[in-house]
Amino acid sequence: MGHGVALALVIFALRAASSLVSARCPYAASGGIGALGAAPARFSGRRLQQDPNSPVVMAPPVCELLNEGELPSNDPGRLCDVFQAIYLTLSEMWAGATNGEKAGIMGQSVRISFHDPAEFDRASNDNRGPDGCLCTSPGCGSEGLIEADSLIFTDQEPLWQLWCDVVGRADFWNMYARAAMEISEAESAYRLGYTRVLPELLETRYGRKDATGFDCDVSRRLPDAMCADSKLNFVDALGLTAADGVALIGGGHTVGNTNPSVSGFGPVVPTESDPNPPQSTGQWVEGNWLFNNEFFSGSLLQGNWHMDGVSDNPEPGATQQWVEIITIDGSPETRGVAVPNCESGQGPCGSLKGFNLLNADLALAFDVYNQQTNGGDGTTTPVFIWQNRTDNPTNIFPQPTCEATTGPENSSPGAQDTPVICGGEENTCSRNMQFKEQIDSYANATDASNMRFLNDFASAWNRVVVVGYGGGLGLDGKLDTRLGAVLPILDVSQCRAPLPDFEAIIGTPGGGAPAPAPAPAPEPAAATQP
Repeated sequence: MGHGVALALVIFALRAASSLVSARCPYAASGGIGALGAAPARFSGRRLQQDPNSPVVMAPPVCELLNEGELPSNDPGRLCDVFQAIYLTLSEMWAGATNGEKAGIMGQSVRISFHDPAEFDRASNDNRGPDGCLCTSPGCGSEGLIEADSLIFTDQEPLWQLWCDVVGRADFWNMYARAAMEISEAESAYRLGYTRVLPELLETRYGRKDATGFDCDVSRRLPDAMCADSKLNFVDALGLTAADGVALIGGGHTVGNTNPSVSGFGPVVPTESDPNPPQSTGQWVEGNWLFNNEFFSGSLLQGNWHMDGVSDNPEPGATQQWVEIITIDGSPETRGVAVPNCESGQGPCGSLKGFNLLNADLALAFDVYNQQTNGGDGTTTPVFIWQNRTDNPTNIFPQPTCEATTGPENSSPGAQDTPVICGGEENTCSRNMQFKEQIDSYANATDASNMRFLNDFASAWNRVVVVGYGGGLGLDGKLDTRLGAVLPILDVSQCRAPLPDFEAIIGTPGGGAPAPAPAPAPEPAAATQP
């Protein structure tokens, strides 16, 4: 699914129009932009400083168009060209991608742009945050984003190197995620008849300071999938609100997949031909390439979520998740979707993908700490939910981590526990009242409910991507500008390339809106202060 020479020449022309192309850009003139393919050799070793025996290649940004000590120009007109080049690249990728490939593009681009700033901690004395570098230490939480076959290295790094004298890598990652979300939302609007709002709601700020040196590592600061505590990361570390965390988790988990080989998460989906299969790739929602409110309107409250089955009583360190169980011919089965062929990009030919949620997901809607399971003798026992929190002494800046407690146990020999089911028609879980009103406002498959979610998501996103530059509050309750002054906003209204032709790709969906009109021809953008 490569772009070929034509797309590279278009981007080459964009730089030429800005008088930016020179002999310093050999890749633009000679190749393509490796869409979902292998990273070009010139980006795979010398400049990224990785151990050739390690699959992890993340290192601080090094621009091949600048001399040591030089900084990108951050010229607003040229930044407009960068955004247009990203838009053009993603539109071309989107037009030729399977839905599974689009889910991969969305899942990785959104998480990259979130994980980067989410390494900020307002109580620390370091400068980690939105700096174009992700932690690579085991357990940091960015596994799947930092390896040689990840989107960063197959697509983002080669394209950024064409423009790195104009834009820093942290700013580039943010632009890339914004373009991906806008294109994905446009397809969602076309398919479902929803109103497009993200182009007007999302902000693009520029001037983040990229990391320097050769160390991206920091103690884990990302939300822990095992934990049910959004306050720890979003409030205590980032200076946002717990409600911001709800919107950001819902947005990030509307798209993409869970991969058991990377994170340990992924349901087991038995079939008649294979009653004991290995873990499959999982997903939170059905349309996991479309950016909308489906996490809330079609998954979180609607599924019959059972505590999974890696182990009913896991030991500390085991993986716990929730899988959706449906009843077929009177028998409970894990819900899965077939992957019909090798071209889907979602798994082996003929495989199944299951639906799963993490503790961090389920705890948004349900009071999972305090559920009770019924013993066969009528007694109740608290449900297991990874609620012990301890400091990890190996961290430079220790933060609480989640460990397992004892799981639900039969209260007498031969007694059977009543299974805990959160959500759906068989729900036995009480609601988490802290976020009930917010989540219920997102939970309908309507244009109004989708717009409420997107408004709240965009508000939270616009702040989290600039934490340390005034995006969150410091410990003193004032805007936290420890990393630098509040960044200027780039007006990208005239910087977009045309969207994919959804009617040609999809056809006319039932109830779908007409395909959005192409964007006007780009003009240089002006910088505005917030």
